Amino acid sequence: MFKYAQRFIGKNFMNNGFTLAETLITLGIIGIIAAVTIPVLNSKTKQKVIEVKFAKIYSDLNKAFNAGAIENNEEYFMMSWQLPHDTYIEYVYKNYLKPHMNIIADVSYGELSKKYNATNPDKVFWVFSKHIFIIDTRTFIEIGSDGKTFYIVLLDNDKFDFTNVKDGVNRFSLGTPFCCNNDKCANISNCPNHNLKPIAAWADYSTEELVRLCKGGKSIAWRGDKIGFCTQSLIQNNFKFPKNYPFKF
Repeated sequence: MFKYAQRFIGKNFMNNGFTLAETLITLGIIGIIAAVTIPVLNSKTKQKVIEVKFAKIYSDLNKAFNAGAIENNEEYFMMSWQLPHDTYIEYVYKNYLKPHMNIIADVSYGELSKKYNATNPDKVFWVFSKHIFIIDTRTFIEIGSDGKTFYIVLLDNDKFDFTNVKDGVNRFSLGTPFCCNNDKCANISNCPNHNLKPIAAWADYSTEELVRLCKGGKSIAWRGDKIGFCTQSLIQNNFKFPKNYPFKF
């Protein structure tokens, strides 16, 4: 009886199993689903990492600006912003960034290429830059050639490879919090205290309007450019990439 049952069960199990064709079709469907979903998951993971890192560096800069202003008795951040460009950046580094942020190196564009074997840094940095601040192997800060804009670069690798850096995705710009970030700064006494935060004048736009300007790349005189609008939309949306954001990971 037991042997008969074994033969019966085994026979029906074999008869009810998947054929080779059915197995291959099933595996093919699983493969298609994986091919569609895995890139989406990877993209969302990268996006989340950027959001967290950007919020962190933004907070660190805020703290450094405020602490430096207090220590140097500057009512408005960088009242000395009218110094010559290189002197200005050295002043910022010495009095604001170095005392209050963990910066592992301050390098020129050439040193970045030679010392760290950087790949395609020209896609990101000004080739004549004398000061690129390396926070860690994935986080970089550069003050623009105008001396008034901080550029933040967040890599997805530890190889100093800047090939895939994109504005608005992992490269952002912040108007420095000196004075009121516009032409009224010619007379510093006319400038209100902007709480010493690196928020440019784009903050008077709604997030939806900033996203539109980010997509269109419209520039409004001193109010900034495309990357500035993109950055501000991220800030105003609680450091989350907003709905309808035009750039994907």
